Amino acid sequence: MDSKKPWLSKTLWVNAVVAVAALAGQDWLVGWLKANDMVVLAVVAGVNILLRLVTKDKIQIQEDPGKI
Repeated sequence: MDSKKPWLSKTLWVNAVVAVAALAGQDWLVGWLKANDMVVLAVVAGVNILLRLVTKDKIQIQEDPGKI
């Protein structure tokens, strides 16, 4: 199985965007998220499942010590 750098992972990018949105703390966003929390969770879970299904490569943070 081939590997890729973390910043090339669509799954990590989607989760980073969700985390930034959650931390942004904008009043309108917080209100909307509270009103639609189950929908947001279902959509994020669905997107993560779909991304996992299309993922081909594992993420590698460090170089393989056996390779030169």
